[in-house]
Amino acid sequence: MSQRLGLEAGVRGPLACAFERWNGPGGPDHVRGEDIPLVTRLVHVAQAVSLSEEIDRGDFATLEAAADRSLEPDVVRLFIANADGLTADEGTSLWDTVLAVEPGERATLSKDGIDRALSAMADFTDLKSTYTIGHSRGVADLARAAAPASRLPGDEVVDLYRTALIHDVGRVAVSGVVWEKKGPLTEDEWERVRLHAYHSERIAARSPLLARIGPARLDAPREARRVRLSPGQPRSRTTPGGSDPRRRRCVSGDDPTPSPPAGPEH
Repeated sequence: MSQRLGLEAGVRGPLACAFERWNGPGGPDHVRGEDIPLVTRLVHVAQAVSLSEEIDRGDFATLEAAADRSLEPDVVRLFIANADGLTADEGTSLWDTVLAVEPGERATLSKDGIDRALSAMADFTDLKSTYTIGHSRGVADLARAAAPASRLPGDEVVDLYRTALIHDVGRVAVSGVVWEKKGPLTEDEWERVRLHAYHSERIAARSPLLARIGPARLDAPREARRVRLSPGQPRSRTTPGGSDPRRRRCVSGDDPTPSPPAGPEH
């Protein structure tokens, strides 16, 4: 995935160790100790900190217990010694902060690079469930094939295809346990499923390009899902597929993904 996104080797190596652990029981290669790249060891501690409510109260017991097991002890001690400064909430956007400290010139994508990146996002999204493999590409291909019949201009077809690729990217915000559950969903689980369309919109809103082509068109798949999932799904604030009825016809067609012979009842 990192190769498809065009990331450099210095980024791909640490990403490959994202699920390794300091004492070795992680995966996929059981890398351990200082063989795990330093940046990954730092991220492991940062992740543990971000998930811990105790640290907000100045309680580091859970973090200290993980030291020398899943986390590197020296990094844990370094964090605890500087916790006040590292956890201070200055009210700034984390997105903007990360972009501001990016070394060198900020990377940009060419036209083909955008399509490759969005295709990678689509495939990653579909890995969330065994029942959605190929779904996003199927929607995008169907929308692009339908566009000429709707007499959309060429640039609109490109935008439509890209939007369709990421129309379901918010699925990653919902646990795979929910998507793969065999049997009826609880009301709480249904609520999480309904909200994945909202997460799709918010992810797209972070990019100027996707903000331009995303939210209005992302409403079309949500409109279709509202009928399928539950009559109680929140109503869209915008017209499905935007104001152009040609876009609605292209994007809001039936799901092209073949249904598996057996799967979750929902």
